[in-house]
Amino acid sequence: MKWITHSLIFLGIVSFLSIKTFAQSSNSAHQLANLGEDISLLNENLESLRFEIEEIRRENAELRKQVKNYKEQSESQLTSLVSITQLERVLEDLKARDAETKKEVLATVNKSMEYLLQEISTVLGSTNNSSDTPVEMPEWHTNFPDTVAVYHVKNGDTLSSIAVAHNSKVEWIRHANKIVDVRLIQLGQQLLIPIEQ
Repeated sequence: MKWITHSLIFLGIVSFLSIKTFAQSSNSAHQLANLGEDISLLNENLESLRFEIEEIRRENAELRKQVKNYKEQSESQLTSLVSITQLERVLEDLKARDAETKKEVLATVNKSMEYLLQEISTVLGSTNNSSDTPVEMPEWHTNFPDTVAVYHVKNGDTLSSIAVAHNSKVEWIRHANKIVDVRLIQLGQQLLIPIEQ
């Protein structure tokens, strides 16, 4: 059961890192996609936990059947009273552990969900606040090479990574495409990449 707790902690860390990445990016569609992936991961982990709990229940039911069969067989034998008592204690111990495990799993899931909700609220709050700030429009220039390549933004791209990959410069790409905020490129967006010959 410790590995379940470790898995949930790992899930919380992954969610935290995803949310931090989510908070640094201003691309709403990209943020929502990442958030959707985080929620999908949480749902998958919850389903896995439900499956494990159901498996524990089945094992407990099988143990109960075995105890019941053992009781029926041993009722005619007075010498087996000690064994029945021991099995009942084991069964009670299993019930107690099962209840404790359920509480731990639910507490961990609740903490993870609360944390995720706080992070989402923080990110959404910061996104709303940042949109109220007026953006200063720069003066565009054509001080970049005439040779250009067409590029479609992929998941995880930044203007910096695109510039490095094409032996270009962020400022050239920014001015060639009249990009006000370099953080606001969008997945699938077509960019002209000035390339120095």
